[in-house]
Amino acid sequence: MERFCKEHGLVFENPDDFRDPILDYQNDNRLPSKLSNKLAELNYRKPTPIQAVAIPIILEKRDFIVMVISPTRELAIQTNEVFESIGLFKSLCVYGGASRMMQYNDLRSKRPQVIVGTPGRINDFLEASAIHLSKCTYLVLDEADRMFDMGFYPQIKKIIDLCPEISERQTLLFSATWVEKVQELADPLLNSNRSLVSIGPLYGLKACVDIKQHLFRCREFEKKILLQEIIREFDGFKILVFASTKLRSQSVCDEMNDLNIARCDYIHGDVAQERRERLIQNFNHGKIMIIFATDVASRGLDIKDIEVVVNYDFPVDVETYVHRIGRCGRNGAKGLAFTFITERFFENQYSHKKLIKVVENSGNTIPENLQL
Repeated sequence: MERFCKEHGLVFENPDDFRDPILDYQNDNRLPSKLSNKLAELNYRKPTPIQAVAIPIILEKRDFIVMVISPTRELAIQTNEVFESIGLFKSLCVYGGASRMMQYNDLRSKRPQVIVGTPGRINDFLEASAIHLSKCTYLVLDEADRMFDMGFYPQIKKIIDLCPEISERQTLLFSATWVEKVQELADPLLNSNRSLVSIGPLYGLKACVDIKQHLFRCREFEKKILLQEIIREFDGFKILVFASTKLRSQSVCDEMNDLNIARCDYIHGDVAQERRERLIQNFNHGKIMIIFATDVASRGLDIKDIEVVVNYDFPVDVETYVHRIGRCGRNGAKGLAFTFITERFFENQYSHKKLIKVVENSGNTIPENLQL
């Protein structure tokens, strides 16, 4: 246990919860053979460290009727596609922005064992008695901290109140952060004998240790020069650039395209769904290498293999900073994050101290000109 946890930076709230990790999907008899065979077909070989220690705990309970709640329709669709590709259960995805009647008819005719959806649309169908949760024994809250931040907690609580009692269901909660606010909201939803495992420090805000963080103190006009240098240095890398507003993400993207130093595109809330999907497909296939985005537009996007994140503008809070840089360095890969910090940031000492703690706790160094 100690060696595996130390190697991957894993921390258990209760060390007794540790089970022998699943190191290979194809060579572990704890997994049902149907599942192992399907994962092999889909070329899933090795679990991530969190999956390796979480799956043995999950397998100690056997549940069949599943509800997965996701913050955005994009994430819900992605999750359902994985269920469909594995093909062991009948699943259905419900979300806003699509035909409510068509989804209603699918619920009636397909009678799925697994429902994946966004909080608003799930509640719509609960009120219409199209979904019944009295036998839902397996509940998954994906990106829970994001859902809480987006104001979905009352809707989530309403859904959970219609599920069986805590003692009669298994609840899985996945969260990029485990700060006090998230803990307070999550605790009533979870059984008292829960298992809690984390990569890095167990409590508080933390960033992935596989991401090398670089902070630059600069003036506003210097940002474009720094960005050009990063793009040139990491030519051929997949890069995600965060800007504070729709106009800014679009204008900086246009300027980079005018310089002809890389193939760039932008995404924000006003971009039509069809164009969003085409952009993501182009990015995933390497037809474009850099995406400029706002925080809202980036939520739930199925953007694969991001190697570099650039915070062109610092976000509204350090929690969002952690979420942003967490788009790289996934599935055991290393990531790079570059952040431009102007004088305005130093007006908020609380955020300044918080950022220093996050950076240092993940094994990175704060430049002298950013020290308190």
